[in-house]
Amino acid sequence: MIRIAAVIDTFDVGGFELACLELLSRLDPATFSSSIHTFRPGGLVERARSAGIQVTVGHDKPSTDRRWRAADARARLRWTDQLATEMAAVKADLCFVWGWPEAINAAQAAGVPAIVERVDGPALSARVPDKSACTRVVVESDLVRRILLAQRRRFGVDARRVVVVRNGVDLERFDAQGSDRGAARSAYGIPPEAFVVGTLARLSAEKNLGQLIDGFAAALGDSPPLAQRGWLVIAGPDGGSRAALERQAQRSAARDRIVFSGPVEDRAALLGALDVYCTTSYTEGTPAAVLEAMAMGLPIVATPVGALLEMLDGNALIVDVMAPRETALAIAQLAADARLRGRLGARSLALSKGWSMEAHVARYEQVLESAYAEAAAGRA
Repeated sequence: MIRIAAVIDTFDVGGFELACLELLSRLDPATFSSSIHTFRPGGLVERARSAGIQVTVGHDKPSTDRRWRAADARARLRWTDQLATEMAAVKADLCFVWGWPEAINAAQAAGVPAIVERVDGPALSARVPDKSACTRVVVESDLVRRILLAQRRRFGVDARRVVVVRNGVDLERFDAQGSDRGAARSAYGIPPEAFVVGTLARLSAEKNLGQLIDGFAAALGDSPPLAQRGWLVIAGPDGGSRAALERQAQRSAARDRIVFSGPVEDRAALLGALDVYCTTSYTEGTPAAVLEAMAMGLPIVATPVGALLEMLDGNALIVDVMAPRETALAIAQLAADARLRGRLGARSLALSKGWSMEAHVARYEQVLESAYAEAAAGRA
């Protein structure tokens, strides 16, 4: 049995955190047992505990509180010592680092044999600046692997230790055939005959959702038919930008056609309400929401950032960052051309079959087992 101690900043609803929970809850229980050690609480803590995963929380500051005070900094320092104690208590064999650099020192203090870091996209590549103690560094795209290896002296890594494990999507859960479009739209006050554009994202600056709002409003202004039936749904937890985005939406001509839903429990139901999925981020990794939209057979509008160009192939209209006009044209083109939507959507569905959750978990199991075996052999 390999005992895994996963360390993460917060365990609130978000792509990074959901990926952690999905993976740990699916690892073979005959080979792995897992505990989660999170600095701040969040909406996924109870879900993880319900799945039988032990969770400890190091600080009482909610993840939705964006302020950072001296007391929080002191709590972070204390938690490094607490982490070492917790990992020793669970007799961890492998420390699984999810963007929390202090986990490495804590694991070493606790005598944990193997350390594996998960790097989720270019923006998080330097979150753990010294990776020399890591047995493996797992990235979810070829792009991030190239970024790390281009700076291998800075990070203390070599090509052998940096491995790619592509993200996965639950193809049974995200299945357009099982969705009730009318009910999903009704839940958001949207008429059944509407043309619905949507996104699933943390409402934070890097998601560049202002471009989506402006692009959607411009598309409605340019196309009288779309103005009669177009709707935009923005779903996801507040990452510090919701108030500003709501003000922007209220100032736009499309204010009566924009819905902010907050965090969504049933992501498949929301995606089932859409005609087009949009992501206008400044930076991304391999966003789970885009994979989920592909599995639901949706055409995609996307900016060419992060690993998106490794995911999208004949199923998307690509628009530039900081280009609301391009976003408007893409939305209007898809609204006007049902055949184009159908062709892109069918391609999304076909591509999604290559991103199964089963393959993702199996590859992770191989990497974690090999990391532990190598670390244990080195200590023998």
